[in-house]
Amino acid sequence: MRLRQAMLCSLFAILLLSFSGCGVVQLSPEELMRPPILTKEQTEIYNAAEAVIGSGVIFRYPNVNGVHSAFVMHDYDRDGEDEALVFYQTSGDENTRINILDKMDGRWRSVGDVEGAATNIDNLTFASMYEPGRVEMIAEWSNVSGSERILTVLTLENGRLETLFSNAFSSKAVFDIDRDGVEEILLLTGNGGARQSLAMLVEETGDGTLTVSSSCTMSPDTYEYVQLLKTATSSGEPALLVDGRVTGGAMISEMLTLSQGRIRNLIYSDDPQEDKTLETYRAYEVLSADIDYDGTAEIPALSLLPGPDSATVAMEPIYLQNWMKLTDGNFRTTLSAVVNEFYGYYLIFPDAWRDKVTVLTDRPNEWVFVEYSYGEESLELELGQELLRILVFAKSEYYDEFDTKGFEKIYENSKYEYFASLNYVGDGLQLSREELNEAFVPISS
Repeated sequence: MRLRQAMLCSLFAILLLSFSGCGVVQLSPEELMRPPILTKEQTEIYNAAEAVIGSGVIFRYPNVNGVHSAFVMHDYDRDGEDEALVFYQTSGDENTRINILDKMDGRWRSVGDVEGAATNIDNLTFASMYEPGRVEMIAEWSNVSGSERILTVLTLENGRLETLFSNAFSSKAVFDIDRDGVEEILLLTGNGGARQSLAMLVEETGDGTLTVSSSCTMSPDTYEYVQLLKTATSSGEPALLVDGRVTGGAMISEMLTLSQGRIRNLIYSDDPQEDKTLETYRAYEVLSADIDYDGTAEIPALSLLPGPDSATVAMEPIYLQNWMKLTDGNFRTTLSAVVNEFYGYYLIFPDAWRDKVTVLTDRPNEWVFVEYSYGEESLELELGQELLRILVFAKSEYYDEFDTKGFEKIYENSKYEYFASLNYVGDGLQLSREELNEAFVPISS
């Protein structure tokens, strides 16, 4: 039951990413000129900032913990009181600026103003990279076209905003990868540009500065990083699993971890004999996920199930999703399943079915699970016993008892009714009714 729930959660995440669009709020110039004022304190901050920077400015709205705000409040200098950062741009500024405000004697006052690293401020996160409790700000900047991105690490000391680190980047993850009690940044660069694709470990190395302490190469085939998933290796070490998009919308995965204090890529290698990225290739977008909740994420790979070379028998390609763990340098399949996205269900393949059972269909609402093998001499596909049929009818369409003769209803929801016909062939591949109940996973209720 736990596995069924895990598969459902993983599939929902995949479908939401694949079919939902990102909503973009378009603000008018007038709305950008003045941020929404909700409280008396925000009004006081706005008035204090306007007294210094003037009126008619364009406010910028970085994403902070999922909320876009021109005012970002935090106790940056650990004095027990919140300070405010205001992000804005005047008509004469090429880059976004940051105004720092502090509350003194009950009034908000501007205590500093600095220029940012680029035109747009996209995202702002907080980390403790020096010691627990100390706050550093990690700002992500971009130019107007979005083709260049810069990451800066900032700190507020004695009313001054100082830049501790700055570098071009494509994606980043912030977490304690070496388990030393403070956080590090894994910075990914390149991916499709002129620069080499690298993963860089940014950390404080003991001399009070933030620096790139080590780096490793990433696959040059990836042009976009889609997901950075914090996970663990098979031995329990912290790791970052990176899903990237390659030519044609396909995907590959890479895994980063520390080895003897240096960042290392466990999947991609510059040496073609050692490179394992091809084993993670899937023709369309399926993201890695910890489907069994054991702390180590699985990587999905798609294998085309064999079928007769006939359009009437195989209407469209059907892929087997193999969810794999990287264990001691090799991939081990932990779960395999076929997905019928149109009619909304998974069927988890028993271990005994792998490389022995395929799926045929001569009509969209019916899948037939059949044994197969290859001739010893001809190497041609040979189909064997039928093991299972799954038949689906929409509740809005008509069917009669002859359509479902020999079938048993196994599930229904608000849209569909699902029927199955089991063939007990007695060769070790057959499913019992109880095993079918466990293997069949509906996508929606």
